[in-house]
Amino acid sequence: MITNIPRGWCWSSVKDLFQNHDAIRVPVKRADRANRSGPYPYYGASGVIDGIDEYLFDGSFLLLGEDGANLLARSKPIAFQAHGKFWVNNHAHVLTPCHGMPIGYFESFFNVTDLSPFITGTAQPKLPQAAMNKIQVPVAPLPEQHRIVAALESYLSRLDDAIASLGRVQRNLKRYRASVLKAAVEGRLVPTEAELARQRRVEAASRRFFERESHDEIKRQDAASTVSFFDPKATVSSKTGNLPHWRQECKTYFLTFRLADSLPKAVSEKIRHEREHWLRTNPKPHSKVQRTEYYRLFSEVLDAKLDAGLGSCVLARPGVRSILRDALYYFDGERYFLHDWVIMPNHVHVLLTIKPGSELSKVVHSIKSFTAKTINVLLDRTGPLWQKEYFDHIVRNVASFERLRTYIAENPRGLNSGEFTVGLEETPWDQDALTRRDAASTFEPASVLLERILVERKKNWIEDAVEKGRAKAEEKAKKAGKPWADDDDAKALDKERAEATKKYKEPEPPDTEGLPDLPEGWCWATVDQLAGFESRSLTDGPFGSNLKTADYTKNGPRVVRLQNIGDGVFVDEEAHISDEHFRTLIKHEVFAGDIVIASLGTEVPRACIIPTWLGPAIVKADCLRFKPNRQAAEAGYLAHALNSNPTRKRTETLVHGVGRPRIGLTVLRSLALPVPPKPEQERIATEAERCLSAADHLLQDVQKQAERIHRLRQSILKWAFEGRLVDRDPNDEPASALLERIKAERALAEKEKKNNRKGRRRNDV
Repeated sequence: MITNIPRGWCWSSVKDLFQNHDAIRVPVKRADRANRSGPYPYYGASGVIDGIDEYLFDGSFLLLGEDGANLLARSKPIAFQAHGKFWVNNHAHVLTPCHGMPIGYFESFFNVTDLSPFITGTAQPKLPQAAMNKIQVPVAPLPEQHRIVAALESYLSRLDDAIASLGRVQRNLKRYRASVLKAAVEGRLVPTEAELARQRRVEAASRRFFERESHDEIKRQDAASTVSFFDPKATVSSKTGNLPHWRQECKTYFLTFRLADSLPKAVSEKIRHEREHWLRTNPKPHSKVQRTEYYRLFSEVLDAKLDAGLGSCVLARPGVRSILRDALYYFDGERYFLHDWVIMPNHVHVLLTIKPGSELSKVVHSIKSFTAKTINVLLDRTGPLWQKEYFDHIVRNVASFERLRTYIAENPRGLNSGEFTVGLEETPWDQDALTRRDAASTFEPASVLLERILVERKKNWIEDAVEKGRAKAEEKAKKAGKPWADDDDAKALDKERAEATKKYKEPEPPDTEGLPDLPEGWCWATVDQLAGFESRSLTDGPFGSNLKTADYTKNGPRVVRLQNIGDGVFVDEEAHISDEHFRTLIKHEVFAGDIVIASLGTEVPRACIIPTWLGPAIVKADCLRFKPNRQAAEAGYLAHALNSNPTRKRTETLVHGVGRPRIGLTVLRSLALPVPPKPEQERIATEAERCLSAADHLLQDVQKQAERIHRLRQSILKWAFEGRLVDRDPNDEPASALLERIKAERALAEKEKKNNRKGRRRNDV
């Protein structure tokens, strides 16, 4: 508030300094303006709000807001100039300074002065004309007023340029944040797992190349401990089924087993008859030439048929291959040494060396038996999964071993990357094998991880339902006084498992039609698929009548509301409820690390993570809780994915509402998100956080600079009306003389006005 003014200045009221033109104002309803659109500005309390076809004023005027929240908030100037032809409604006072005083002088005064003592009303603040007329204004000598206006225009225009520059920086930072999130969900923010895997393979190949000369002999010795070739001098035993199986102890074998439906019956019968004929005409013992002929006639033919991809090809499913892969590795190093292997859509090739004390037939039986049971549960199927017989071949030498390895690596040629899985071991004698096997997977794709998680979810859900059903049946029997034996328990478990299996509802997969391609190793998944195993991993807030503003308390458990959910940031706006009320709404509880999503707003989804310090809390209506499955997804990555522009654009077609779009649980469950492999998610989340944190720090600096400029603006305006902004000229006429002339001019104008009224009355008589 300005209290001291220089010598030569005077205080005067608005009533004495201005001509008021409020009587000319005419408000026009919005509906009427819609039919009167035109070129003339239509002013309201804070500036131009429309265009209209006529004008009420023509000239230069000072407009001062008469009502509205801005009178107190001051988010916009309350005084502004209007020039030319225009229209004003009844929400702005229309003033003209007397005796040619510059409008800019008074515009700046009103915009720097606290007018709250003159404002009435709270719900709808108002500056009535009578109160406005009492406002005291410091009046400088007229020449000094013009110098002040010129200086203010110079200083404030530079400040406006600085504010405009800061605004551009803010917009660029906003675009930068959006580009970081977009790069994060498109696989461009950090190296992908596939790229890192290729890099590791190249580095390993280079390392082996440079070490080959000095360590070749050592490597050959190491290889001998895990690879053992056919010994032509040793005894060969033979086991016969539909296929002959030659055996030597602790040797390296090439093994093939296939799905039960991988060959049509007619083809299988033809091969079997031809094999039986060959065995009858080639009695044991078989020579080397005969074994080579057998392999050419039957094994190569069988491989060609298998590679044709006949039958159900259930091994093309990532989850099924994951089960088989884990089974292969389970006894690696204990019963056998696993070398190279490939899981094709309808068959499997494996290179392994049997350890002392183990038998190949038992190893194969163990793998096939376990995987058949597990995969049948996954696929909800019955019946044999694998063909009973399998093919095996003792590896004869290094050349044969490498030839088989090359065959395994190249076997998937022509298939899509998601239809097979290859496991390749580095061997000491082949420095170029890595290059030939570049297609090998050395990381777990997101699709494999997701399918394994979904299998585990189904299993957990069924087992939980089975136990609950069994316990309920036991309790019912005991209440009826009936004994409960082990047989009853077994029958109840079987019954409940069958019912639970039927009741289980798989989360809906995403509709990928129209979705963009993803980087290697990524997959699309719905929020429902990524949610945790726990009940209410996806939930919304309580119905409105169950939690009202009147229920809030000064302390207690927190309520997470829309205003808490920033764009990737939790905003600490406090609201509490009592412990008793919290317990009645416990199903809406939210925990540290959960993702909360605003279901309502101009941009949805908008998400952030619940911080660890929040304590007990629930979500309110219009807030959604999403607890991710920690094994499948990183919460930090998912929050960034939800906030990214690509996700928001895809959501636009699903949301309801025009002015304020809204998403519900149904839409959220079906929302498709791009999912990288788990380690890549963690790297993306870390890098995105680093980039966004740097942007936030810059934004805070920009906001501080904007606040400094605002304070400087206010100081400059204050200095102007304290006589400290421009030099004073002792030759300037004092303001008192100016006010006397204004007073005389107003008195003369009033006298002429009275004389005109008297003249009109005489003429009327």
